[in-house]
Amino acid sequence: MTHISKKRLTKKTQDGLFTQFVDLTASVKKTEQSKIFEALLTETELIMITKRLAIVLLLLEGRSTYAIAKTLAVSDSTVRLVRGAYRIGHYDSIIAVLRKKSFDRDAFWDTLEKILQCGLPPRGKGRWKWLYELPDKPRFQLK
Repeated sequence: MTHISKKRLTKKTQDGLFTQFVDLTASVKKTEQSKIFEALLTETELIMITKRLAIVLLLLEGRSTYAIAKTLAVSDSTVRLVRGAYRIGHYDSIIAVLRKKSFDRDAFWDTLEKILQCGLPPRGKGRWKWLYELPDKPRFQLK
């Protein structure tokens, strides 16, 4: 869970810092952008942001709250919270980017799948490939 200091920044200062952050990320190459996000955000925060973006994308495609929750392994209340913000136009700027032809949905879904698996073995075809590729000789001798 995130912790925000009780000592609040003024709105002007907060907006200025955010603008500097946006300018920093916009001024570098994509590979450097990912390094900046990985340096500033924890793995949990990266997963949370990625899942929230995936919820918006799935809502845009017309998926049900239940299907989204099960697919992304998030709570139903999280999907409903994002859906409420989606309906009032909170994500309109993100939706505009998602609708562009330059947005690579396949690459996004591939990346999300890797994040969600977090090093788990692949599911489906090829799942037991590692087992079949083991050498025929046993690794230890039974007495």
